[in-house]
Amino acid sequence: MKKYFNLSVVLTVVILLFAHHENVVSSIICSITLFEKKMFPSLFPFMVISPFFINYGGLELVKKLLRPLMKIFYLSSNSAYVLIMSMISGFPGGAIYAKDLYEQKIINKDELEQLILFCHFSNPLFILTVIPYKPFLVLICHYLTSIFIGIIYRKKIILNNNKIAEVNKYPFFTLFKSSIKKSIDNSLFILGVISFFFMLTALFNNPISNMLFEISQSINYINLNFNDLKLKTALLGFILSFGCFSVHLQTYGTIADLNISYLKYLKVRLLHALLTFIIIFLAA
Repeated sequence: MKKYFNLSVVLTVVILLFAHHENVVSSIICSITLFEKKMFPSLFPFMVISPFFINYGGLELVKKLLRPLMKIFYLSSNSAYVLIMSMISGFPGGAIYAKDLYEQKIINKDELEQLILFCHFSNPLFILTVIPYKPFLVLICHYLTSIFIGIIYRKKIILNNNKIAEVNKYPFFTLFKSSIKKSIDNSLFILGVISFFFMLTALFNNPISNMLFEISQSINYINLNFNDLKLKTALLGFILSFGCFSVHLQTYGTIADLNISYLKYLKVRLLHALLTFIIIFLAA
């Protein structure tokens, strides 16, 4: 029964693709433009430089500076790098950098799971650009509620305090080649997910898809359809903290082979979004 249901869904989408091919093509072009102008410039440089930063001892410096902060989350100081980089680059950076450290055995799986739950930050420049009313309030609330999520979902775990990889462990050009390849692979996956959800929104054009499928489309929809500034700003904060299903798929596509529960992640994102909405609505 499930097999036939899945097949019928796929056939329905194929029929809609032919019926609305002009809208689909237009939406995919929009998604590529968004990726080119917003996503790629903010993510790619950090993804390329990250392996060099770790390889040449930068992680040791971050560990020393942020060790007291990470104790609040019951995490090893090795995890501090993921927190900082996810704040700077925006989602799905938290998942990308956490997986990198996990694969190098710098953090363990328990730390990885905990970092995935709360290192969920929108790019700060993106927030300041797209929020028309009190953008700094939205930025502060978005960041603080994510930190609060990290505190309330912390748990005592066996920490991984392994010594970080030695300086110059990998030859420069070997590291350069692997970092470029991995960054391109991650970037193309993100582009594919964004284009897929733009396409779905074009096929199923309704308030639910416009609000929850893809974050930039959701923000545009809210800006166009809500006039009350207070409510609009709180809704924008909600969407930024929830991330929309496009961001969820980007995050879970990155760690798909690690068998981490999506339902817990979804529950935490809803809590994060609700907290952000309430605080902004009361403070705006």
